[in-house]
Amino acid sequence: MIHINPVYQLEIKTSARTVKLCALILIFNGLLALISFLILNDMIEQSQHLGTMEYEGLVNMYSIMSYIEFGMFMLVIPSNTSGSISGEKERKTLDILLSSKMSPYAIVIGKLMASLNMVMMLAVSSLPVLSIVFLFGGISIVDLIVMLLTLMISGVFVGSIGILFSAVCKKTTTATILSYSSILVLIIGTYIMNYLVYHLTEAGERASGVRRLIYSFLLNPAVTYSTVISNQVANRDILKQLYLDFAPGMIHGRVIRNWIPFSLVIQLGMSICLIGIAGWVLNPLHKKRRFD
Repeated sequence: MIHINPVYQLEIKTSARTVKLCALILIFNGLLALISFLILNDMIEQSQHLGTMEYEGLVNMYSIMSYIEFGMFMLVIPSNTSGSISGEKERKTLDILLSSKMSPYAIVIGKLMASLNMVMMLAVSSLPVLSIVFLFGGISIVDLIVMLLTLMISGVFVGSIGILFSAVCKKTTTATILSYSSILVLIIGTYIMNYLVYHLTEAGERASGVRRLIYSFLLNPAVTYSTVISNQVANRDILKQLYLDFAPGMIHGRVIRNWIPFSLVIQLGMSICLIGIAGWVLNPLHKKRRFD
């Protein structure tokens, strides 16, 4: 008999009955369908005037919809996970959970799974719209699976950040602010840090190891996801451009050749560490430090 996490099971039963989930799925897929309709309509009009079908628009449609999904994940996941445990603290129900037979780690994992469930449903429900590209070719099923796998791993990584702050903070507002701030540091801060260090140091210092700061992008989910999409659509390679900008002498290294698996493994490893820390903080036997 398959054992289902009780916290996850309860959260799913509660969230599945809300109008919010249905409305979010409707709006999200409606937006994707509208974008695909406009792009396809533009392609048909161009083919009527030029006599040929331009497939570049179809590839652009896939890229646009993929980035919309990524943006949705980055916006929705921290909002869900950062209030999952701190909300229990505010409702004074956390002690009841901790007094049950479940371990703090089981509570953390259950909360994370429940928080990610909604965005996973968004990703799966968007497959019919994304599958439009199969009508004309250019994107394979393997490409779609790789894109979704990268999206989900990035979602777990971002969700684990929110879970950690939710376990540490007493208020949901504080946890949410810290979660979004951390994600901004990962996505935008790593670029600013590399830009400033590269342009403020002398050429000799750059050659002596400052360039290795480029590896900080391994923790940047946006860079890895953009690399996946750019490789699939044969578009501008964002990763190679970053290497040319900040570490030109390292562009042929082993890491850049295997950037995607390196980054995804590191993100999963960081997720496990963050979840473990959140469970340790949540354990009533340990002394916790909380932020208002």
